[in-house]
Amino acid sequence: MRWIISAIGLMVAACSPADSDEHSVMREHLSRASFTQEAMSAVKANEQVACVEPIDDGSFSFGADSEDCQTHTFFTDNMYEAYLADPLAKDAVIARLVSMSVASLTDQDKIGLMPDDFRERIVVLLRPAGYGESIPGVPAIPVVKKPFAGDMVVLLALDSPDSLAAVTKEMLGDVDMQESELYALAFENTRERVDELQIQTDKDIEFVSAVSGLATGHLSLPESCDADTAPYYAVVLDRDTYARTPASATKGVAALASYLVKARKQNAGFSQTLLSCDSGIWSAADVYALAQ
Repeated sequence: MRWIISAIGLMVAACSPADSDEHSVMREHLSRASFTQEAMSAVKANEQVACVEPIDDGSFSFGADSEDCQTHTFFTDNMYEAYLADPLAKDAVIARLVSMSVASLTDQDKIGLMPDDFRERIVVLLRPAGYGESIPGVPAIPVVKKPFAGDMVVLLALDSPDSLAAVTKEMLGDVDMQESELYALAFENTRERVDELQIQTDKDIEFVSAVSGLATGHLSLPESCDADTAPYYAVVLDRDTYARTPASATKGVAALASYLVKARKQNAGFSQTLLSCDSGIWSAADVYALAQ
């Protein structure tokens, strides 16, 4: 995420005659993708795990049966943040991740079973629309999701101290609640569990994250864009960071739009949508017009 802040910071500087206070990388560390790769290798080395498959830069699936690697899903978000907080503890963090992954082979947090305490743990996250479906040759993971705006969907997940696990459609068979009721409960839990938001500011743009890993869930809450909300733009930068700027901040809007124009040309980025909140409605903004 830090390189994205720097890149957008440079765009803000290009839009302004003032010198930019560019964010810099505080220390050398593994990228989220590299950390996830190390975690996958460590999990695969355990004799109880038969196979491991990547989902994206921050998650993977695994199983005790070599013919079904989609039995379990592990999100590395919280573990990666723990590593960033103390890079010297990387081996201990990954060991903890392996322990949790192996333990999940026998617990309830897996496809087909909903944990008994789901009412306290179910939350929402924003993820790309193709989440769980984008790996060639790997069967899609049937996660529970609904459209948000542009290429983003609202995903149901289970929160725990060390990880976030997607809720799958099979798990709904064990729950005597409608999907709409689950989303209402997940919104309420997200409000309570998101804890303090961490905000970095560069000119007109705020970069928002959360230690809880629920920053994007916070963005998806109804009150984040209601009838009384001043119009603003936002883009989801990674699994737990989004950038936002008031619609009135011309330079900030142009910087976010320019970043996404470049991302689209390179077919890169976590999301390629500039989200527009206006009159309580989220929509996908025209980045090409706003980048001018």
